Amino acid sequence: TDGALVAKCKGDRNKVLFAQFTAGGDFTAVTGGVKHMKFWRLSSSGFTSKRAKFGRKSNTVVSAANLGQKLVTGAVDGKIYVWDGTKISKAVPAHDQAVTALFEHSTGLVSGSKDGQVRLWGPGMDLISAIDLTAARPAPFHPCVRSVCMSNDGSVLLVGTQASEIYEITVVSKKATLLSEAHCKDELWGLSCHPRAPHLAATAGDDKTVRVWNLAEHRMVSKAVVDTMSRAVDWSPDGSMLGCGLGGRVGRARTGKRHGKNSGGMVVLRSDTMEVVHLGRDAKEQISEVRFSPDAATFAVGSHDNNIYLYDARGGRFELRGKCTKHNSYITHFDFSSDSSTLVSNCGAYELLFFRVSSGDQITDSKSLRDTEWASNTCILGWPVQGIFEPEADGTDVNG
Repeated sequence: TDGALVAKCKGDRNKVLFAQFTAGGDFTAVTGGVKHMKFWRLSSSGFTSKRAKFGRKSNTVVSAANLGQKLVTGAVDGKIYVWDGTKISKAVPAHDQAVTALFEHSTGLVSGSKDGQVRLWGPGMDLISAIDLTAARPAPFHPCVRSVCMSNDGSVLLVGTQASEIYEITVVSKKATLLSEAHCKDELWGLSCHPRAPHLAATAGDDKTVRVWNLAEHRMVSKAVVDTMSRAVDWSPDGSMLGCGLGGRVGRARTGKRHGKNSGGMVVLRSDTMEVVHLGRDAKEQISEVRFSPDAATFAVGSHDNNIYLYDARGGRFELRGKCTKHNSYITHFDFSSDSSTLVSNCGAYELLFFRVSSGDQITDSKSLRDTEWASNTCILGWPVQGIFEPEADGTDVNG
């Protein structure tokens, strides 16, 4: 049967970062976070709480576990606190940075830290072993430990990082095997399927990485780190190159120097080695769309500065050949004709415009193009997609 709500109450004015059931004693559970920790007692009338007694200054607590009948917590100062009721009975200097993960096992405790260190402790909080996750190969993209778990026999550890990686570590040998990895920050927009190998796809994300995936085997094949978030990616027609647009924003925060100096730029990678073929920047704002022409002669880049930039992709030069400048808002979608001569595009002002690929000049006689065969149909406005909008819908109801 479905669970039923037994009780609820407000946690704290400050941010709550963890919740943990206790193993015994006078309290049912404990919660904590920024500059606070509370012990909770559940009765027929609901929850009542008592604040933890840190001493002179409240600490920020980020993790908790039970060690036998005792509660232990990890704090941002790198210490593990052992509790006796609402008071600290022992403070162990466990790590150099925040203790972000704790796990109880049959013979003691496992702790993980922001600095990428994993440590094993005995029942009396004596250090048994230390594992440096930064020494793992392949090395973690971001070594901050966010989760730890140990097998029942104590021989194997699972460690999750802030970079969405999962490592399996043999305790005796300290050998680390990477089991899984993924994008790990904010949003993921860029996606493109391989033109010839249907089991391959490429993604570009806000974590400043471009990744190639084997869809059949559910694993990442390769990765490139760029210095700026990326929200657009496309394969060249033969699959030998990946073109990516750089820049983006999360909420109201527009990318600037702190997100990478190449916001508004584009990077082209070799898909087999993920080495940079070309890096350039002509646009003034973030890139929202990129696409290779079917004949591989042109690489088009659509920007939030309302322009589409056309680069000569022959010979790996990627020189700017033309610019489409007639849109009145940021570029959202565009497609090439099958013969690579024409470009159709949409923007944030819901315009449908056509351009000559050879020069970037606008084609104003749109009727002459109504029978044109397009290599792709990603535009949300146009003859092929007239039926996708409901009668009362506006432009925000369909985004892709």
